[in-house]
Amino acid sequence: MENDYEGGQWINGEFYYSKKRQKRMQTKDERIYGVFADDSDDSDGDRRGRRRDRDRERDYTKPVGFVSSGKIVQDTMKDDEEDAGGDNNEEAVMPSAFGKRYVRRCFCRPRGIVVTADPTFANFEKHTKGIGLKLLEKMGYKPGEGLGRNKQGIAKPVEARMRPKGMALGFGDRDEPRMELPQPHGGPGGLGLGAQPGGRAPGADGAARDQDGKARVRREYRTADQVLAEAAEQPLQAQPILDMRGPQARVITNLQHLNQETVTATGDKTPMPELQHNLRLLVDLAEAAIQKLDAKLRHEQDTATLLAREKERLEAEDARQEEACSRLEAVSAEVEAVRGMPAATPLGELAEAYGRIRERYREEYIMYGLAQAALAQVLPRMQALLRGWEPLSEPLRGVPEIKTWKELLQSDAAGGGGPYDTVGASAGSGSGSDDPYTLLVWEVVLPPVRSSALNGWQPRDPEPLLKWLETWEPLLPPSALGHVLEMLVMPKLRRALGEWEPRQETVPIHAWLFPWLPYLGQALDELYPHIRHKLDVALQAWHPSDGSALVLLSPWQRVWGQAEWDAFMAKAIVPKLALALGQMDINPAAQQMEPWMWAMAWKDIISAQLMAGMLERVFFPRWHAVLQHWLTHGANFDEVTRWYLGWKSAVPQGILDHERVRAQFNAALNTMNSVLEDGTLPPQPAFSTPYDAGVYAAAAAAGAAAAAAASRELTLRDLVMRFAEENGVEFQPKAGRTYEGLQVYSFGSVSVVLDNTSGVIRAQLGPRWAPVSLEQLQQLVVARRR
Repeated sequence: MENDYEGGQWINGEFYYSKKRQKRMQTKDERIYGVFADDSDDSDGDRRGRRRDRDRERDYTKPVGFVSSGKIVQDTMKDDEEDAGGDNNEEAVMPSAFGKRYVRRCFCRPRGIVVTADPTFANFEKHTKGIGLKLLEKMGYKPGEGLGRNKQGIAKPVEARMRPKGMALGFGDRDEPRMELPQPHGGPGGLGLGAQPGGRAPGADGAARDQDGKARVRREYRTADQVLAEAAEQPLQAQPILDMRGPQARVITNLQHLNQETVTATGDKTPMPELQHNLRLLVDLAEAAIQKLDAKLRHEQDTATLLAREKERLEAEDARQEEACSRLEAVSAEVEAVRGMPAATPLGELAEAYGRIRERYREEYIMYGLAQAALAQVLPRMQALLRGWEPLSEPLRGVPEIKTWKELLQSDAAGGGGPYDTVGASAGSGSGSDDPYTLLVWEVVLPPVRSSALNGWQPRDPEPLLKWLETWEPLLPPSALGHVLEMLVMPKLRRALGEWEPRQETVPIHAWLFPWLPYLGQALDELYPHIRHKLDVALQAWHPSDGSALVLLSPWQRVWGQAEWDAFMAKAIVPKLALALGQMDINPAAQQMEPWMWAMAWKDIISAQLMAGMLERVFFPRWHAVLQHWLTHGANFDEVTRWYLGWKSAVPQGILDHERVRAQFNAALNTMNSVLEDGTLPPQPAFSTPYDAGVYAAAAAAGAAAAAAASRELTLRDLVMRFAEENGVEFQPKAGRTYEGLQVYSFGSVSVVLDNTSGVIRAQLGPRWAPVSLEQLQQLVVARRR
């Protein structure tokens, strides 16, 4: 803190000062030169004083001490080179001012040579701002003198050499490069500055040096003939032969006994086994080299074969691409020609033109989507053709033209028409495809059909729309057919079903609903609960003697599932039949069979299980009682037998084969046999119970409902539908209305949506949708009725 403040002192642990020191800003020269900056440019007196005090401590007359960062290597002078004569000797050796200074002090001083500053020294700085010379002067350099402690300068730049790895500075006998300078003139073993090796005068070989004073190296070249001639002139020298087969190597001077057989330690007399071993080794190496070369040759041959095949493939591909380009040019020319046809060109002629293109260039026709180009031309012509069209009264209009363009516009991936068994998600969601033919149908065919179906068609007269649909079904894409069925037919059927009253209609509902089964299929399942509810309400006042119910209900047996059908029969029909059988008088003397015939008329549509249960509870207990009373009061067994056989034949075979019905007749036969044998009645079976129509109807309905629930998994929609049937509330979907992607249904006068994922029922309460239970939903319906 003393460097930052003046007059500072510590008092009671706190620092007090008189003033804060002002920091000096660096000048431009100080930023450039640092400690070598000159004080002459300082304008501040205090600064100049402080700088002057520091400068007094320095002695710039002393030489600058340099630290070497490498090794000095002296380039020796060639003996065969000569320097230039006269006063140019110094310039030839050391032309720079540093060199002159060095020579003057070290060598030339004894001779009394005066060296002056080179006037051309540092001329290069005229192209710069002079920073180099200024820096040298700051470091103590004076013009005409060399650098260094003795102003001797440097004769050759410092050269750094790499030491061997692992060798320290003082290890080994490696000589470090050092500066080698020429000896002063007349010194021992030295040469004068103006002398050259060999005593030649300076300037004799001046051309051998460069302008910078460095020695030039001469190279001599010889031809091959000269080398061979020199080798021929030299005498041949005898080469020594070494025998290294023994424990010691020996020089062979006589080859006469070299091939003499020798006996090895193992008794082998093979001459020169070592030589033969070497020869075998050489042969093996040669063989291995041959095999290696052969493998390499085969590899190269295989590579050449593959390259040849690749070349053939590329040539074929090139030919194919060239052919494709030529075909594309031909297709483009033909399409341009067709597109240039006049606007009045008939559809038939236009279809023939595009048909020729499709036949000749089928691949290009599909690949480049030429059907889109055809669509642009056929669409306005087809709209003009079907302008003012009434599909319900003219179902055949436009069929030939549409059939022709279907083959030209429809892509291979697009499916054709056919029975639309289920209404898919694409119905009512636009064309659902970018197929040109589908776009044509949606733009030309569907608008007139939509107008006629919504304005002039009645569901109770399905024939006009059915006739049109039968004609156009093979020509309609799946999305268009689904749109017609889901958005045009189904809303009309729902509305007609809401207006249908079974007790007032003269035409049964299946007469105008069943014709749509081949097209709608399972899509009609949503209407069946509402139909069953209305039929159940209508049958509450029905009597089994009225045969119209059988005609009205029998067609639905093959449409509804077995579980739903049995449940409806057990709830609406079987209790009525049981009531009629329970009121029938069983009298062998005057038997009335009408109630029995009313019940047996339903044998084909009511399951044998339900019929057997009804007879077991309603008919057979009273029938057994009449038989027992008759047998115990002096009956004629022949009449009893005929009576027994008559009732058995009155039961239909399908019901008679049921095990429960067979058990009843077997029990009656056992009673007859027991009375005939010993005159006593056998123990009565457990099935002889009194009849209660209400209890039976409830049990039958509960059993049928349990069977229906066990036959399939109930969804939230099924539960709400069943709750609506039980409470007499109308429940049906609202056509074209959705909320958050869910279908909106009308539960009486309340709009609801069913979320099967979370199992929540939401009702529309003003501007919002709130979750409600079934009981709350019923309360909302009752409150709105009031």
